[in-house]
Amino acid sequence: MKKILLIILLCPIMVNAYSTSATSTTLIDTASNRTIYANNENEIRSVASISKIMTAILAIESNKLDDDVIIKDYVSKAYGSGIYIKIGEKLKLIDLVYGLLLRSGNDAALAIANTVSDSEEEFVNLMNKKAKELNMKDTTFNNPSGLDGKVMKGNFSTSHDMAILMSYCMKNKTFRKITKTSSYKLNTNMNNYYWVNKNKLLRNYKYANGGKTGFTEIAKRTLITSAKKGNTELLNDINKTINAIKTNGKYEILVQCFMPADGNTQIPAIVAADSSKSIKLGTNAAFPPLEYVEGKDVVGFDISMGQLIAETCGAKLQVIDMAFDTLIPALSSGAIDFIAAGMSV
Repeated sequence: MKKILLIILLCPIMVNAYSTSATSTTLIDTASNRTIYANNENEIRSVASISKIMTAILAIESNKLDDDVIIKDYVSKAYGSGIYIKIGEKLKLIDLVYGLLLRSGNDAALAIANTVSDSEEEFVNLMNKKAKELNMKDTTFNNPSGLDGKVMKGNFSTSHDMAILMSYCMKNKTFRKITKTSSYKLNTNMNNYYWVNKNKLLRNYKYANGGKTGFTEIAKRTLITSAKKGNTELLNDINKTINAIKTNGKYEILVQCFMPADGNTQIPAIVAADSSKSIKLGTNAAFPPLEYVEGKDVVGFDISMGQLIAETCGAKLQVIDMAFDTLIPALSSGAIDFIAAGMSV
């Protein structure tokens, strides 16, 4: 098993120049849908669980949110991430939408599809109809969850189309409320639930106000996120790995470190830098960053990545060699700004 650290940079403020190694990226202003930055924005690819924002908005617009739902045997088809609802369990449609967006429940997606429509197939037709209405020209939905592979055909779209969809969703008050909810409690006839939103940007970046993460072996990591500062709200859709941002003036850069032993652990830190400051890179000589290998779960950075980030901010780079087990505490405490290190076990 490989344990590594992956740094992802997002910048939800005005961007003048932008470079990225993400496969596909789109950054838009939600008020006007004006594209601020795009890279391979029309590349069609599997988008994984960010598909669920379409499932959520269709549920919200169905006017059935307060309807009681009794879970049926369709839930037995669900696999992967879930909220683990059971056949015969009773809850409301709005509860399922919370489970869908906060916990990425594939079982919730199936329950929503079979509640809003008479069948999953009919619901998928609604998804594609809505995509057409929103002028998502390069989008095809095949299921309500975003799962892909041998068992289920995935959903295919572009970062541009998904950004347009998220912009539409964020104009709905109910969607905005749910997507930014940090936790949700629910008691049913069969269980008690406490769901914490998987989108840790909401807890660690004060301007974040919504979004959805996704991952499958085919799609790799996908992310769609929204942030608002003052009267400016920007939305970023990213497919795969890394984003390094270059701005002018004051820099507010979000750094997330993924340690994918389980694929989910995220430890964020905020870098607020200008040309008068240095950016501190924590590393360890005994555990150099691992190189990226296509199709493998091995991603890391060398010192040149730190130099790129420093140049991006117009700041000096300070490299600090540290004991490996002190890197994460140092990041969390603010003693360093980001990490370049990897470990193979």
